[in-house]
Amino acid sequence: MVKGNVELYEEPEILNDKNFHYYESSGQINIDGLEIAFCHEPEKINKIINSNQATPNFIFYGHTHKPWWEKRDEIIISNPGNISGTWYQATFATLDTITKKLELKILADLS
Repeated sequence: MVKGNVELYEEPEILNDKNFHYYESSGQINIDGLEIAFCHEPEKINKIINSNQATPNFIFYGHTHKPWWEKRDEIIISNPGNISGTWYQATFATLDTITKKLELKILADLS
């Protein structure tokens, strides 16, 4: 979990909850051999790319709530949108870590 700009929780609550791993403003994990980075603001994407960590295969961010993706060099950068439907339709993303297939889904289309 990374911190957004309109949170309804206090950081000590999250830090003491064993169900969350709190990365503050950005983080990176490896799942099935894929490097997956994430942040809240899109302005942090270049910092992630230029960090000393392994080059990510995927970078996810939020903040704008606008669902989209782009490929920059070999990195797929995506905003999965938001499940609440704030400013745009309710959307989310799925990533198959075996096939490396990313799909943006519109919640209303699933019914």
